[in-house]
Amino acid sequence: SNVLLQHFEGFVVNSDKDVFDENLAILMDFRCDQSKGMHFIYMLPFSKRKALVESTMFSKTVENKEFYSTEISKYLKKYYNLIKFTKSDHEKGIIPMHYISNESKNTYNIGTRGGAVRPSSGYAFTFIQKQAFQIISQLKNREKINTKIHNNIDLFLDKIFINVISEYPFLAPKIFSSLARILNGDEMAKFMSGNASLLTTCKIIISMPKIPFIKSFFYVVYRKWFNLP
Repeated sequence: SNVLLQHFEGFVVNSDKDVFDENLAILMDFRCDQSKGMHFIYMLPFSKRKALVESTMFSKTVENKEFYSTEISKYLKKYYNLIKFTKSDHEKGIIPMHYISNESKNTYNIGTRGGAVRPSSGYAFTFIQKQAFQIISQLKNREKINTKIHNNIDLFLDKIFINVISEYPFLAPKIFSSLARILNGDEMAKFMSGNASLLTTCKIIISMPKIPFIKSFFYVVYRKWFNLP
C-alpha cells in the first residue's frame, strides 16, 4: 500500500488511412495530461495504418478505465489528426515500482512475486530469465536455491530514483530526456537489464537534477538507518 505504481492500458489502433511512421517507435511521449502524476504515451507502429498505443502513468492511484482510452484518443486526434479508428488486442497492467520479495516456506517465487521487477523501470522480462537460469545452475550444483536477482547497489539507487519521481513528478520528462540524450542504445539496454558499467552509472548520476536527488538520497539513507519501510 501507498507505493508508486506503473499502471497502463492500451490497444492496437487500426486506421483506414496512412498516419503512422512504421520505422519509428515512441517509448515516452510526455505531451499528455500530467495533472495526475507522471504520464506518457507509448506507441509501437506495425505499419502505416496499425499501431499499439498505450497510456502509462507512474502514480500511487490507478485511474478508471475511461481515463486511459480518453487520453489515447486525445493524443491521436491532436498529433495524428486521427479521429476514426477501430481497436483490437487490448491490454492493461499494474506494476509495483517497489522491491517485492514474498518468501514462503518450501516455495521459490520468481517474476513479480519473487522480486524480479526492477523498481525504477518496472522492467522484469530479462530478470525473470536470469532467475530461471540461476535456479538451473543452483540445482545442477546442488546449491541452496536463491531467487534474488538484483544487487543491493541498484536497489539503493532505485529507491532514490523512485522517491524523486514520486515527490517531483513534473521533473520526469526532463529526467527521462536526459537518459535518452546521454545513453546510446547499448548502454540503455544494459541499464534496463541491470548490467550497466560503473561509467554508465556515473553518467546517469551526473546528468540528473542535483537538489532533488540529494534530498532523496538523505531521505532513503534516513529510512534505511532507522529500518523504516
